[in-house]
Amino acid sequence: MKTFIIKSLTCIVAVYLLYALLGLFMPFYIFDRSYPIYVSQLNFADKVNDSTKILIIGDSRVVSAINTSSKLPKSRNLGLVGSTPIDGYYILERFLKNNKTSVVFISYGWDRLGMKYYPEIITERGIPLGLYGIAEYIDLKQNARRIDSAFFENLKWETFINNRFYTPVFMGNKLKNFSKKNKLINDSIYNSVNRQNGHITSIWGRNKTCNNCSAFESSIDSFYIKPIYDYYLKKIFSLCKENNIKAIFETIPFNQTTYENIPELVHKEYRAYLSKLQYQNTNAIINDTLFYYPDNFFEDGHHIKPLGALIYTEYITKKYFNKKLANARMHDNLYKNLGEEEIK
Repeated sequence: MKTFIIKSLTCIVAVYLLYALLGLFMPFYIFDRSYPIYVSQLNFADKVNDSTKILIIGDSRVVSAINTSSKLPKSRNLGLVGSTPIDGYYILERFLKNNKTSVVFISYGWDRLGMKYYPEIITERGIPLGLYGIAEYIDLKQNARRIDSAFFENLKWETFINNRFYTPVFMGNKLKNFSKKNKLINDSIYNSVNRQNGHITSIWGRNKTCNNCSAFESSIDSFYIKPIYDYYLKKIFSLCKENNIKAIFETIPFNQTTYENIPELVHKEYRAYLSKLQYQNTNAIINDTLFYYPDNFFEDGHHIKPLGALIYTEYITKKYFNKKLANARMHDNLYKNLGEEEIK
C-alpha cells in the first residue's frame, strides 16, 4: 500500500512538472495568438530604453489602429489584446520602473473601458503570460475589495496558482492547440510586433473586409463604466501626473455601421463621462470627439486594417505630436468624401 501511494504521488508530481515545463519552454506551440504580443510588450517594458518619447496603451483596437513603425518616431505601441484599464495601469507601471517617457496616449473600446466585466483577461492572459505577479495580484485584490465587490469575487488565489504555474487544471484545455503550425504563427506575430514597435493588424488571420460591422457599441442603450475600471483609468492618469508625463485619451474610430447605430443619448452620456474625467485631470488631454471610418477600413467590427491605421496615425500625429511631420491629408480627405464632420 505504501509503495502504491509513493508511486501515485510520484506520477502526479511528474504530470504537474511536465505541464509546467511545457508551459515554460514551449509556449508558442500551445498558447493563442495573443501570447506573442504579450511577450513582446512585456519584454519591451522590462528593458531600459531611453529613446521612447511616446507610449501608446490600450486594447487590441489600439494595437491595430496606431502604426508606430511608420508615422511616430521614438514611440512604442504597448497595447495588449483584450486588455482593460487594469492591464494598462500595470504595464505602464512596469515600464516606468526602468524607463521614462514624455507622452502616454490611452484608448479603450467601450466594452474594455468598463461596460462589461472581463476577469478572464486577467486570469487567462495576464496571469499566465506574466503581467501579474504575486505583488500585482495582491494589489489588484485589495483595490477590488474596496472598489468593486462584484469584480473581487472573480479573483481567487486558486486560479492564480493554477494559471501562473501552469498546472494541469489550467493547461488541460490549452494543450489541444499544441502544434508546429501554432508555433510558426506565433513566431511570425512576435517578429511582426517587434519589427513594427508594438503595432500589428490581422493577428487572427482574417485580413478581410468587414461584412457585418456591428460591434458591441451598436447594441447598447446607455453608457456606464464599472467601478474597478473607472478606478484604474484614473490611476493611469495619476501615474502619468506623478511622473511628469502628458496623458492623452481619445477614442479609436468606430466603423460606420456601429457609429450610426449608437443612439445620440449614449454619445452624450459618454461625452459627459469624459468631461468629468477631464475636470478631474486638468493636466491631461481628454478628447470627447467621436467619429468613424467606412466599414471597408475594418476587418471586423472593431479592428482597423493597415490603410486605416496609416490614416489614423497620421491624424493623431498632426493633432498631438508633430504638426510638421504629417498633415493628415488622408484623414481630412476622408471626411470630405463622406460629407461628414467630426461630432463633438
